[in-house]
Amino acid sequence: HYDVKMPCHLILSKLAEKCPSAVLA
Repeated sequence: HYDVKMPCHLILSKLAEKCPSAVLA
């Protein structure tokens, strides 16, 4: 559950760390 104020690029970077394939898809 992410903070809604968190910049999108930071959210994506965290997702990329956990699931790179989701970002590449």
